[in-house]
Amino acid sequence: MQVIREIKKIKDKKIVVDIPEDFQAKKVEIIILPVAHKNKKRLSKLSGILLKGPSLNRKEIENIKGIQYWLREWKVPKS
Repeated sequence: MQVIREIKKIKDKKIVVDIPEDFQAKKVEIIILPVAHKNKKRLSKLSGILLKGPSLNRKEIENIKGIQYWLREWKVPKS
């Protein structure tokens, strides 16, 4: 089954869907779902989770940078 999924903006109460040349079906089902509210709600939820999470102080950040440097410089001995 061939499927086309796109997010489109409504302009003058119309939506235009471009069908690819190789699309075989002659009859299709169209389902219109609002997207904006769902994305804003999801983004708001994610922001809330991130803001409640722990934050790093300057010393912890420097420690992480030191570990990252060590990992980049570390060489695995060849057998």
